[in-house]
Amino acid sequence: MLEGANLIDLAPTALAALGVPIPDDMDGRVLSEAFEDSYFRQRPIRSAAACAAKPHEQLELSPEEEEMIKERLRGLGYIA
Repeated sequence: MLEGANLIDLAPTALAALGVPIPDDMDGRVLSEAFEDSYFRQRPIRSAAACAAKPHEQLELSPEEEEMIKERLRGLGYIA
């Protein structure tokens, strides 16, 4: 058992183990103590800027698509 390990540590640990950069806004930490000391010397833990949609990249919906979404939300009781 790893002292102080939390469920949210699994994702960054898995990414680091795979050599994938960890988004800088990801919660949790790499459970490096679960690995041999040499593991991350050979495969350094990397981080990367989190991807965020820019306003001009947001999806534009047609009037028909907007109405379809509204109908679904009405059916679920979210809007009247």
